[in-house]
Amino acid sequence: MKERQTFTKKDFQNGDIVVTRGGEPGVVIVDKEMILFQNGGFDCFDMFTDDLMSDDEERQCDIMRVYQGDSLFGFEDYCVVNLVFDRKEEPALKAESKEVPVQEENRAPALPEKKESGEKPIRVMVQAIYGNRTCMQVKPENMDKLILGYLDYSLSVGGKIDRTIIPVPGAENLVIIYNRCQEEKRLQERDRLLAESNVVFRPLAVIHELGLCLYSRCLVCRINKEGGFESLEEEDLKEFLHYLSE
Repeated sequence: MKERQTFTKKDFQNGDIVVTRGGEPGVVIVDKEMILFQNGGFDCFDMFTDDLMSDDEERQCDIMRVYQGDSLFGFEDYCVVNLVFDRKEEPALKAESKEVPVQEENRAPALPEKKESGEKPIRVMVQAIYGNRTCMQVKPENMDKLILGYLDYSLSVGGKIDRTIIPVPGAENLVIIYNRCQEEKRLQERDRLLAESNVVFRPLAVIHELGLCLYSRCLVCRINKEGGFESLEEEDLKEFLHYLSE
């Protein structure tokens, strides 16, 4: 199958595998007009321009490569089938590779030092990264990027950071953290798809005591008295796991 110079949404076939600028693979579902990503999230076709560029400020969602085969295939072996489109750009643009200084407004907002627990990675549990209830190691200063879906923390942040911290009910030192801007955007998408296609979103976290449902990516970790984030412990699971969707 010959590689194409251009590729549009009309060229998609069921089972196509796409790879975004941020390096995230996803499978195309044509009849639903959506792309289901390996991390558990999905984007609708109308979130992209016709030439497969994301229509918002998060450039990491631009589709860089498309693979097609004669039958459906999985994420594990998609690179062995035909590459039918390659944007011929670097999949990830790093600020340090630029010749000119990065403008201050393009930098990720600095976080208060008192809320960081230093350079040591901590253990957290994340929703919608490689599925749900995923345990990962992350430095506190990179948690906002992780919540935005970044797996390469050297990348400049394209989305807005508005960190919201919710104490886990009944637990003195556990919190659920999400991005308020991402949550608002996800709720708008949920309402639109329900009205247009009768698609029902499943929440990623439900806290009945607070009347709160979260539909965007979030994570759980410990927090100390000084406001620093710390690793989860085995005994913490019983305190919060029932709030997270499987």
